[in-house]
Amino acid sequence: MVTYNRRQSVEQASYAWRSAHDGFSLDEDRMIQNGITVDDNGPGGNASDAERLQLTNLLEEQSEILKLGFQEKFSQAQHLDGTQSSDAITGVDALVSLTPTTGTVGGVDRSLSTNAFWRNYAQTGLTTTTTTGNILDYMEIAWRACVRNGGKPDYIEAGSTFIDGFRNFMFKSFGRLDYEGVSERTIEGGTKMLTFHGVPIVWNPEFSDLDSLYAPATPWEKRCYFLNGRHIKLRPIQGQDMITRKPPRAYDKYEYYWGLTWRGAVTMNRGNAHAVISVA
Repeated sequence: MVTYNRRQSVEQASYAWRSAHDGFSLDEDRMIQNGITVDDNGPGGNASDAERLQLTNLLEEQSEILKLGFQEKFSQAQHLDGTQSSDAITGVDALVSLTPTTGTVGGVDRSLSTNAFWRNYAQTGLTTTTTTGNILDYMEIAWRACVRNGGKPDYIEAGSTFIDGFRNFMFKSFGRLDYEGVSERTIEGGTKMLTFHGVPIVWNPEFSDLDSLYAPATPWEKRCYFLNGRHIKLRPIQGQDMITRKPPRAYDKYEYYWGLTWRGAVTMNRGNAHAVISVA
């Protein structure tokens, strides 16, 4: 007599897709100010060489600003928790939470003990003094928590305060001066690279902007995220990744429109493969 288990090895998570939009418009008055005359007479295609040049320069400038602005705001949205608006994506602040035993993410309730696999490791208030500092201890604990549950992190990002605290703790506790064979008279005061278990610790300058915009209880500048790219991904809907849009001119405005749209979600398939820690 033998028995067979009916295992449910995959918990189904469900993420609602969200959309993002940004755009710009040019009205005929502004184009005339730039030496471009637009009207509805004739078959079109009668622009002078000067008008073509001015229009090309104007569109290139506006399109570049549109793309850069879209990418900046979209990157910020990927870090937030999705509560900023009804159309905001669920970002890292929700997926890799400072309070991982609360809330529902992807339809999975993290407060239930049976869903412990959905909880990331989190620890705040770490110290960096040379006598009582515990930052290195908890970085090791966070690393092991991630490795134990889904492979090692392949991306570590942190804010300025965390990076300064970690660097100063390491230097003051185990300080040394490394020479790279350039010259014995050369002293380099900057930090070329910070790594942990061979993974570079990347400084994220956006964390300062997020603090200024949202003033969270635990500042972003004090945080450090251990992320595993196998288990957390940005997933645009096929054919909907940064699409250029050209809406028709409105009947009551002599104005022309250009836009960018994106639709998709940030998804996670294993919560305990990630960690977030912060310094005091």
